[in-house]
Amino acid sequence: MDPNTLKALQGAAGAGGDDTTKYVEEVFSTDVYSNPAAAPSPRTVTNGINFLEEGGLLWVKNRSYESGGSGRSHVLYSTANSATSSTSTHILSSNNFLGLQDYSTNATLTWKTDGWSVPSGDGDVNGGYFGDYAAWSFRKAPGFFDVVTYPGTGSAKTVAHNLGCVPGMIIVKALDVDEAWAVYHKSTGNTIYFSLSEATGEQTSTLRWNDTSPTDTVFTIGTDPNVNQDTKDYVAYLFADGDDTDAQIFGDDEDEAIIKCGTFTTSSSKASVNLGFEPQWVMFKGSSGTSPGNGWEIYNSMTGLANGSYTRVSANSNAVEVSGAIPVCTATATGFEIENTNNTTNFIYIAIRRGPMKTPEDATKVFAIDAGGNTDNPLFDAPFPVDCLLERIIASTSVWTMSSRLTGDGVMNTDGYTTESNATSAVWDHMDGAWNGWNGSSNRNGWMFRRAPGFMDVVCYEGTGSAKTEAHNLGVVPEMMIVKCRDAAEPWCVYHKDLNGGTNAEHYNLKLNYEHDISEGSSRWNDTAPDASVFTVGTSDHTNKNTKNYIAYLFATLPGISKVGTYTGNGGGVGNNQLFSVDCGFTAGARFVLIKRYDDDGDWYVFDTTRGINYGDDPYLLMNEDDAEVTTEDYVKPWNSGFYVLPDGGNSPINTTGDYIYLAIA
Repeated sequence: MDPNTLKALQGAAGAGGDDTTKYVEEVFSTDVYSNPAAAPSPRTVTNGINFLEEGGLLWVKNRSYESGGSGRSHVLYSTANSATSSTSTHILSSNNFLGLQDYSTNATLTWKTDGWSVPSGDGDVNGGYFGDYAAWSFRKAPGFFDVVTYPGTGSAKTVAHNLGCVPGMIIVKALDVDEAWAVYHKSTGNTIYFSLSEATGEQTSTLRWNDTSPTDTVFTIGTDPNVNQDTKDYVAYLFADGDDTDAQIFGDDEDEAIIKCGTFTTSSSKASVNLGFEPQWVMFKGSSGTSPGNGWEIYNSMTGLANGSYTRVSANSNAVEVSGAIPVCTATATGFEIENTNNTTNFIYIAIRRGPMKTPEDATKVFAIDAGGNTDNPLFDAPFPVDCLLERIIASTSVWTMSSRLTGDGVMNTDGYTTESNATSAVWDHMDGAWNGWNGSSNRNGWMFRRAPGFMDVVCYEGTGSAKTEAHNLGVVPEMMIVKCRDAAEPWCVYHKDLNGGTNAEHYNLKLNYEHDISEGSSRWNDTAPDASVFTVGTSDHTNKNTKNYIAYLFATLPGISKVGTYTGNGGGVGNNQLFSVDCGFTAGARFVLIKRYDDDGDWYVFDTTRGINYGDDPYLLMNEDDAEVTTEDYVKPWNSGFYVLPDGGNSPINTTGDYIYLAIA
């Protein structure tokens, strides 16, 4: 499709008319919520998706309620089937053949410019004592998704669409008659079809798609009543494929894709799928082979697409969410892996890129601190879904734990060698914080991070024992990396761009669980500095032991948000020099500071504004120790551009005559 036509489509169908749609978070969202109350309130979800003006599909599934051995149906609302321009009372269910059902009594959906809302009452979408829900918002936009309706004629015909590229997948359903769902997928061709409401494999017929491949403006339907019965009406959901260059219109440079349709084959070993991006939502279906009867399995990062911990629902079943059974789907930095299905099976899939893609402009959207004194869940509150949590009790001896969405319920202690353990409290299905349990424990603090371009990223990888690169999605060069082996007793290994004064920093490392100064050696990072796409690990067991699993936390300087830097202490000095300033380029001071001396032994000091970076004594914790916080020293002071360090009579451990590294967050 020529660029001018694509621009026109963007203005007419999903880009607000001014080509401003660039990021996956503008067109897709996973939202999770719970309803344990007998009389729940109406539900309003604000996720930035402009349904009211742009249109789209909302797909809701009750994940946990089961009665009499039966769960709740999938509920699909569409602006194409709305009762008015702003409300929808009719739904479809992917797990049955039924046509449009009327939900006007207690589940009328209201479309909004920044999300959607629904009243209370119906257990499928917002019922009392009906547990946990997941809702997926698909907004119409060229290069991503379109929804159209059309009348059946009984004769082969074409149907126009505004996807702006050749569809990778099309799902069709009759609206006013009970017929099976018909699915086209580019990987199996125009004579093959599937049924979304069934677990059966691929079937052959020229009557669904008239043996004609779709184009970037139309798709073709044949004479089968599932897709084209005379006098009946139909809806079609169209999904783009990132292999089509016309779908590569997202990102800062408008040259990236956010959706991919493809195929993979499994056997008794692991299958790896390279998408070119990390997914947040994956749906796949067995198409042919030993076991094509696999259902339409849906995984998402809010409820479990983790390395070693996952959950899924099936689009063709009303069953509740399950975990622990094969196939296991795990997100990687560049795609996903399917582990041990024990069958040689071909699969089709559709995957959507993880967000956010836009570089953050507000530090409160990516970092938060909270004392866990809540009487309900989540334990730690934040105004965003949390990807990484650092937590501990502060007023008494206590271990630190560090955990991430990518590792599910796996946690590790930063002040020791220990391997990853499982914590039932490590629950990530919250839109506004992290973890469950320990209610009322105000002595337990949580420091919460969200992955975002230019700020912070998390990567899981498997060691090989041989030097190699690992992809990341930080979008810029990592300036600080913290790496830990998850299933072997190895130390936390730290890279920082300013080690050794910034000269050949990749030849040096620190240990997060030690106070020791820097160590030399090429085996940690293979004497190779990271770049904006990959980081390198050498042959050391600390970072790359054969068959062992690792996690890497990556940080960078983002103006106004975070600073990875260094300073040289003045040892106290005299006069005004006693107040030593560290300029981070902030406007309202640092809320979090991690400081370590690297040219001699020195602990890892943690200061934050929740416990007090103020003009009195400043409580601090040591990340490499389990000691209670110290509240009787005055080592730092607030400063709008960053923070001050004080000499404390010339004996301050963070302002001696020496070299320090730090990570600060505004």
